[in-house]
Amino acid sequence: MNTTDHAGALAAFDAWHDATAPEREALLTRLTPAQRERLQALINADQAADAQDFLAEPARLPAPPELAGQVLGAWTLVAPLGSGGMGEVWRARRSDGAHGGEAAIKLLHSPWRGEAARARFRREGELLARLAHPHIARLLDIGEAPLGGLPARYLVLELVDGERIDAWCDARGQGEAARLRLFLQVCDAVAHAHTRLVVHRDLKPGNVLVTAEGDVKLLDFGVAKLLAEDDTGAALTQQAAAGLTPEYAAPEQLRGEPVGTATDVFALGRLLCLLLTGRRQPSAALRGDLALVVARALKERPEDRYAGAGALADDVRAYLSHRPVAARPDSLAYRSARFARRYRLQLAALALVLASLVAGVAATTWQWQQARLEAQRTRRVQSVLTELLAGLSPDASGSATVPMIELLRRSWAEAKHRLAGDPALLADVARPLGLLLVQNGDPAQAREALQLSRSQALRDGREATIEQREVAFELATVLQRLGEPLQAQALLRGLAASGSDDFELFARVALGELALEAGQLAEARTQLTQSAEKALSRHSARHRSYVKAADLLATVARAEGKWDEARQWFAAVAAATASERPVDAALARLSAATLEVELGRYATATPLLADAVTSLERLLGATHTQTLYARAWWASALFHHGETDAALAQARRALADAHADPDPDTQPLLALTLARLTLRGGQPSAAEAALRTAWAYFSAHPGDTSAWRAQLLQGEAELRRGRAQPALDRLAAAEAGGGADPADRWQGPALQGLALLELGRLEDARRQLAEAETAADLGLPPAHPDRLRAQALAAAAAWAAEPAAQRRAQAALARYGQALDTRADAARVRAELQALSASARPSRAALLALMRY
Repeated sequence: MNTTDHAGALAAFDAWHDATAPEREALLTRLTPAQRERLQALINADQAADAQDFLAEPARLPAPPELAGQVLGAWTLVAPLGSGGMGEVWRARRSDGAHGGEAAIKLLHSPWRGEAARARFRREGELLARLAHPHIARLLDIGEAPLGGLPARYLVLELVDGERIDAWCDARGQGEAARLRLFLQVCDAVAHAHTRLVVHRDLKPGNVLVTAEGDVKLLDFGVAKLLAEDDTGAALTQQAAAGLTPEYAAPEQLRGEPVGTATDVFALGRLLCLLLTGRRQPSAALRGDLALVVARALKERPEDRYAGAGALADDVRAYLSHRPVAARPDSLAYRSARFARRYRLQLAALALVLASLVAGVAATTWQWQQARLEAQRTRRVQSVLTELLAGLSPDASGSATVPMIELLRRSWAEAKHRLAGDPALLADVARPLGLLLVQNGDPAQAREALQLSRSQALRDGREATIEQREVAFELATVLQRLGEPLQAQALLRGLAASGSDDFELFARVALGELALEAGQLAEARTQLTQSAEKALSRHSARHRSYVKAADLLATVARAEGKWDEARQWFAAVAAATASERPVDAALARLSAATLEVELGRYATATPLLADAVTSLERLLGATHTQTLYARAWWASALFHHGETDAALAQARRALADAHADPDPDTQPLLALTLARLTLRGGQPSAAEAALRTAWAYFSAHPGDTSAWRAQLLQGEAELRRGRAQPALDRLAAAEAGGGADPADRWQGPALQGLALLELGRLEDARRQLAEAETAADLGLPPAHPDRLRAQALAAAAAWAAEPAAQRRAQAALARYGQALDTRADAARVRAELQALSASARPSRAALLALMRY
């Protein structure tokens, strides 16, 4: 089918859409067979939303007025802004109290298809959120929440105050050149997304807004992909039908075939035609090179169009600067005419001096040839990538689906095979493939590709370009992940010393992180401080390099025992991310709360953790891994604050919510937390079965902290049941296996000392409890109440062995009691400690009770 048939069918669709039923029948009879076939395809696509099952569920959502005031995460719906095939768009107001602000929230017309679809939705959303480009409206967050009794997905988007691009141009009487410059902004944004393998799939004027300042903003990038179950098959075809706009859809979309970058090129061609002529299809009003550019973008077959948005933009720029366009077949007369038009003023001036004219023509021709070669090089890379990915797509390979990472691996292998004789082109292709391999989780293949790209750039003297600085940074990241810190460090030091761009900032952050992992706290602090200061001077506290540096500086301060400084850095991270990254802000507040737990400040930590759990549950959902672990921290803090029943309730809730967590360690870890609280809450029988299960799971990893804790708690359970010798055997085995966290290591010798007291081995008990006191002093902050607990236990053991040591034990118990005055049950604890001090000799039960607090 040729372009004329296609254009006629699109025009007929407009007429059909507005016609009555009899008029529609008459219209169909007047069309050629090719136009009638195409019109029927357009009608089918336009009516897909009514014909497919996926609209059945959203149709039961509340009517728009009923949604006003609904809270989704940190946002409250205010008023509807519009609706389309993929969902309704609402103006929303930030309502979590962190700060003010507005956003656009899109409520998606997409059914709920279980945990796999949910995980994919979040993964794709995280990738789209990294589409950072000045002409792409930012995806701030994604989420899931009940709406009208049904689970609904939603997107939080940058709120753009603008007009449709065609209306904006018409209202201001924009000329051809101004319209083309706006169109180039659109192409640049689309090309940026294509390099990250994100296709828009629904480019149209309504998704291209222009602000009052004349800046283009593209909306809904990748939303159709978010709605798809996978990249191929009936599910994607069904969702794509709902997401496309027939007037701008490419032929392959209307046929339900796989889409790619050429699909967006077709829509860009329609948009360009509309901007230039007021119509979507070419007409006599479109002439010369621009007619050829539009015609190439609108080719029937994807492979006949421009290789990508960047190649289309190259031709538009060539037209604006009076250079030859690739869409026109080359000829000497054509190139000469374009050259004369481009340089008409210079030629008029130089005509007086023939020699200068000749020299000028030669020099300028050489520059043009270099630019053309560069454009051809770019198009070759795009063409090779498109060919590789299309040739290895699920349809081409004969399989039902091919995961993205496998597609990239095959593409890289095929590129090395096909381009073995062209190392320069192979290096150009290696860069985007290497970056995508990094993003999709194959560091080994990514290293090979990025190293090849960098080696060629070094030979060509191009290592200082922004593209190669990105390659160097990502290669350093890969090397760090592969356990090669020295090579990573060399690359990062080169980036930090050779530029003043964002890669310098992120390189310093990475150097600081490497130093922190190596225990070089002074070096880490130097690099991170420099990065944070430079980020503030060049950008703001919201810049990602500043946020990362601040977060790591909090860790450095924590390791150095500078608690107030650590709190300040966590607060800085929370403040910097509150506006655009509320999840990161909530996690920073969680880190600040867990710091208070580690310091033994449970009264301070408890409300902070309650707030963190509430925030994460609202932003991520109750079953998200971060929410689960935050709730476990909250349970532990509640227990140490003397709220045993509340602690057990939260620990049980965390374990119940973890049923679908994809990490196999999550449920065993949360079960171990619940068992610990149950045991120390006075129910050893109830805890024993869970402890056996935990030990069976974690014993496969000897030396692991969780394995040590499971075996230690089994020994404690034996001791609480009055079985001192089996307890001692278990506790000794746990100590021999290693894995104790420095902050908890004191518990092993403390429990062994109590078991030895029970067995009447008083001197051995005193030695173990003295060791516990030393371990607590070494592993815990100075004011931590567990240091006083270990002192009290050691003093009580000395009292059990020697009655004359009673006064010292009483003083130690009094100090420990004062440290617990902020507990919710402080009065009861104080009474128990006073009873122990007043007794003739400390009993096993009384000493074991000290392990509860």
